[in-house]
Amino acid sequence: MKEKIKEMLEKGVLPTLEKVDHLLHKSSNVEIIQAPNYTPQKITIKDFHKADQQKYSVMKNFLMNRAELQGAVSISRAPQLQAKNTTIVAMVYDISKLPTGTLKMELEDPSGTIIAIISSKNEELIKKASFVTKDEVLGFIGGCAKGVFFVNEIVWPDIPQKQIPTADEDVYVAFLADTHIGSNVFLKEEFERFIAWLNGKVDGTKHKEIVNKIRYVLFCGDVVDGVGIYPQQDRELVVSDIHEQYDMFINYIKQIPKHMQVVICPGTHEGVRLEEPKPKLPKELAGELYDLDNVTLVTDPAVIRLHRSNKYSGITVLMYHGDSFDYYINEIEPLRLLGGYDKGSEVHKYLLQRRCLSPTYGGQELLPMKENPLILYQIPDVLFTGHIHKSDLGTYKGVLCVCASCFQGKTAFQEKLGHHPDPGKVILLNLRNLKFTVLDFNKD
Repeated sequence: MKEKIKEMLEKGVLPTLEKVDHLLHKSSNVEIIQAPNYTPQKITIKDFHKADQQKYSVMKNFLMNRAELQGAVSISRAPQLQAKNTTIVAMVYDISKLPTGTLKMELEDPSGTIIAIISSKNEELIKKASFVTKDEVLGFIGGCAKGVFFVNEIVWPDIPQKQIPTADEDVYVAFLADTHIGSNVFLKEEFERFIAWLNGKVDGTKHKEIVNKIRYVLFCGDVVDGVGIYPQQDRELVVSDIHEQYDMFINYIKQIPKHMQVVICPGTHEGVRLEEPKPKLPKELAGELYDLDNVTLVTDPAVIRLHRSNKYSGITVLMYHGDSFDYYINEIEPLRLLGGYDKGSEVHKYLLQRRCLSPTYGGQELLPMKENPLILYQIPDVLFTGHIHKSDLGTYKGVLCVCASCFQGKTAFQEKLGHHPDPGKVILLNLRNLKFTVLDFNKD
């Protein structure tokens, strides 16, 4: 790069600081690996039925790669077998707990339905089954008697162990979400402190070393607070025009140094449809972002690859705002006991085990597509979500789990639900050693 700059000077071309910066950091790159795009069309019940069949087929293929499920048979054939270790792959249609503590499930596959029982005496399996949710596709090992399937083991699709590649240089990725610009509790000073920090206005040698090596800034939805998102929201807005909210956000993005690549996916507040996959931020509201060279707009969800080069295969990040979290935290008691909204990494683990961002129909509004946009066909290196306003980190089978903080104070709605936001935090990941740093931009 130095030779290129020298060559420009010899030719009498005086490079601007911005040009020099671009030359020095041109290795920064963002590739969109998966960004599901839905074309609006008339939807019928048949479309949902086909989508369910496709989901079952994909999940069955994942499960059939498990050694313990190699001999799986259809539900219609299971009662004909006398073997004690009969295996089926089925979708959970219904779950109920009997007064005795025994668990009763109705299972289905393309060949039919069957009642499955987990005895209350099998305490370990009952505990495991407490994580089961409707519509997920699982492997069941057990035996049939009088047309009833008695379950001895449950097998989830799960993900294989991963080893994430590392870069040969210190390169940082910044993760944040839920700025909610326009809200009367938008943390303006804290967010502007972060923008200033990105521009090198920092104290301490360590921080200067870090900020000089940030190449990617990822926003995982709800960048503006929107208008009419929930009843009486207008009472909690300081800016009630969504166009003005976007103008404010765009002005902040313009202040981010040009050598830093910015990636933005939508959430529930941006003025896009609620059903997933959500489209990119709308051009009629965020048109200027489309013209910025260092900004990449993606759908929700989306898979991106960062920093690939001849020497480094890059790191893949699945960006998902996290709308399905509400359903599973509210419906799955063990997830609440593990921390609920305060422990988003446990929800990450739950969804990774199912290789789906929302296995239950209605857990999150989903448009019927040939390929379900919430299924994890590829396993990312990083699963990155927002929505819960609580910073949390974890790992599951090598996948890095990143739950972003927010730049919004606690709202009246969150107060009612018992949420505990953790605002003003920004998570950094070093691609050389895969270590996290959490920065706090609060006044205190």
